[in-house]
Amino acid sequence: MPINRQHVFNMIYEGRTAVLLGGDLELYEGMRTNIEIIQDLVESCNYPPAFPLSLPEVGEYFAELNGKSQLIERITNLVDTVPGESPLLNTLALIKNIQDIFTTTLDERIQGYFPQNELIVIRSDKDSPRIFSRSRRLYKLNGSIVDSAHMIATKTDLIKKLSTSTRSPIISHLAYNLTFRVL
Repeated sequence: MPINRQHVFNMIYEGRTAVLLGGDLELYEGMRTNIEIIQDLVESCNYPPAFPLSLPEVGEYFAELNGKSQLIERITNLVDTVPGESPLLNTLALIKNIQDIFTTTLDERIQGYFPQNELIVIRSDKDSPRIFSRSRRLYKLNGSIVDSAHMIATKTDLIKKLSTSTRSPIISHLAYNLTFRVL
């Protein structure tokens, strides 16, 4: 089906769009993707090749061998926090009519592209999205390295999150399907 560009531009202009930025999208120059993070974990724990390659599955296996705190530390060290250049995020920050941005990235660099008072960051259910606020909303579907207590790094984390979540069904659906995507 061909994309009607004018229709897309009209939807953006009217504020009827949201953006999804996946962790496999190299948003910054030199940034590790989720695939590279998973690959590092696979190599460091001799993950069986027949097992599914998703962060929750590999993270669960790694945590069983080395402990959850070691997993969080390893992921934190793998997620580069030095801001890089990102033409995509520079452009996204300029398009004020896109109010909702969803991401599976674990780093905190996206926030650096937006003025602080223009962006509400929702890392977990404890953060309020303030739907009626004029601020834009960044939904960190898998949590963040700055709040590791709510980061989804294992299958157990994901199951716990989904079973206790007060998020809307669509956000929970997005988080589940994007997190469990197998490479």
